[in-house]
Amino acid sequence: MDPLLVKCLFLIFIPVVMSVRVITERDVEMNNKCTYSFNKRILNCVQLETVDRSLGEFITSRTQMLFLRDSKKVVFDINHHTSPNYSNLVGYQVLNSCSFFVSPGGFFGLSNVQYMEMHGNIWREIDDDIFVGLRSLEVLNLGNNQIKQLNTKSFNGLNKLKNLDLSDNAIEVIPSYVFQTLNELESLYVNNNLLKVVQENAFLGLASLDMLFLTNNSLEYIDSNEFNKLKNLEHLNANFNKIKSIIGQLRLAKLQFLQLTNNELNELECNVLVGCLELLSVDLSKNKLGLLTEKPFLNLVKLRYLNLYGNNVNFGAFSNLKEQATIIHN
Repeated sequence: MDPLLVKCLFLIFIPVVMSVRVITERDVEMNNKCTYSFNKRILNCVQLETVDRSLGEFITSRTQMLFLRDSKKVVFDINHHTSPNYSNLVGYQVLNSCSFFVSPGGFFGLSNVQYMEMHGNIWREIDDDIFVGLRSLEVLNLGNNQIKQLNTKSFNGLNKLKNLDLSDNAIEVIPSYVFQTLNELESLYVNNNLLKVVQENAFLGLASLDMLFLTNNSLEYIDSNEFNKLKNLEHLNANFNKIKSIIGQLRLAKLQFLQLTNNELNELECNVLVGCLELLSVDLSKNKLGLLTEKPFLNLVKLRYLNLYGNNVNFGAFSNLKEQATIIHN
């Protein structure tokens, strides 16, 4: 080949090479395990070795949803989400990580995220101030994370949160004041845990809560002093616990559905539901009730359904109520 031609081709090729971004091992990994969809609005990554702050290089100005599944190690330190494009995210999902760690402030930079699902990870304790910075978050799913402990300030900074799911963990205690900043929370799921204790003022701050699910735990009683703080509660489900008694008088003026099936209740005080005048449905099936009369229910003028199946109750003692409501019995 003519030496002059070779020289010309070389001079043309140099700027082309220099303009091409160097391909790193990180690029190769991302290209193999991460994909964009919907015009880069969604970034979906599967089986990454390590999720650290370098992931921010691949978040574009268009990316609104980030999904991380089956990662070996996820580490969110205080600088993890400082890349400006993280502020465009509205949805964030981290599922089934083998190792998961978040430092306080680890979610700084996610100011517009509204939906977050951290599900199925190895995460045993929610430290104080972990979620500070998520000022737009409305839905938080922390289900199936092996969480054992909540701290007093675990949910600080979540002032707009409406739905919190803590189900399928190993929580034994709901500590005092843990929800005190969640004034807009509407639904709370603590079902399928190891819950034994609801500490004093545990529900303080839940002024907007209308749905509480405590199904399949180890609660032995309901303390009306604590539950009566839930002024807007409409649906209380505490099925499949070990509840033996309701202490005091429930005064839940907006409660419509009360579910206490598969517990160990052996009696109900005559005035235990005196402050629940909006009740439509009460399920007390499969307890240990015996000498029960209609007195606890007579003031419930809106009651339409009462399930007493699986108890040793004399249906003849419900002569007045059976004209008002459907009563399920043995």
